[in-house]
Order: sequence, then C-alpha cells, then structure tokens
Amino acid sequence: MQFLVRTPVWVWPLLVALIWLGAMQLADRTVPRSRALILPAVMIVLSIAGTLSSFGLRADAFAAWAAGAAGAIAINHLLARWPRGLQLANADGDILVPGSSVPLLLILCIFCLRFVTGATLATNSQLAVDPLFVAAVCGILGACSGLFFARAIAMLQVKARPAV
Repeated sequence: MQFLVRTPVWVWPLLVALIWLGAMQLADRTVPRSRALILPAVMIVLSIAGTLSSFGLRADAFAAWAAGAAGAIAINHLLARWPRGLQLANADGDILVPGSSVPLLLILCIFCLRFVTGATLATNSQLAVDPLFVAAVCGILGACSGLFFARAIAMLQVKARPAV
C-alpha cells in the first residue's frame, strides 16, 4: 500500500480523465472523420511513454512493443474485425460509431499496466533488465495500441453503403 501513498498526485486526475474519455465511448456517437485518429494517437503516445519511462530507449523493448501492436492489428483484421457496425452518418463523411466498452477496457489496461509496472520497478528495479518482464509489459502495451490503431483504420475506411 505504500506505493499508493508515494504515487504522484497528478496520476489520479489523469485516471479520472481517462475513465471519462473511455466512458464517452460507451454510447453511440457521430465522429467527424478528422477526429478518428485523436484517441488512438493519445493512447499510442501514452503507451510509448510507458515503454520509455519504464525501460528507456531500448531496442528489445520497442521490438516487443511493435510486435504486440502488429500482432493485435493482424489478429483484429483476420479474426475480430473490431469495431463492427461503423456507418457513414452523413454527406460530410462523419462516421456513426456504435458504443463499445472495448476502448474503456483498453484505456484502463494501458493505465493499470503502466501503474503496476512503475510500482513493481520501484520495489524491484532488477526486473527492468529481465527480458521476459520487458517483453511482456511492452508487448501488452503495444497490443493495446495496435487495437486502437486498428479501430482508427476501420473508421477511416468507412464508405457509403450502396442504395438497395
């Protein structure tokens, strides 16, 4: 519990903001095509920042992150096809995005993994050089980012449905 007391104060407002951002994704909404990349970009930056802050600028850490991202994008493309039900909302090219809990879960996964990794490394700094620990943390961060990127790709590929 000592790590909770030593957690910087700014972490808690960040958590509240991220939960709010994820909760907004629960409802159906219309999103301008120009904003389709904002959430993925923010989450990718947070994910890469987590990799950098935890392990520094290391090739193995970024290779694991990239492998996680590429794997998640490929698996989503081949199997999951998330998100489903995207539609063109109007002639301006806005996209109707069905509500989903997946973005909230991914946001919380990135936040929690960064938090737990920071607390773990604060108490056991030797794990920062353990290849399995580095690969697991960075691979999961990359996979979460890859799913956000896959979502953005799907949103940008929405086209008008032909009239029946």
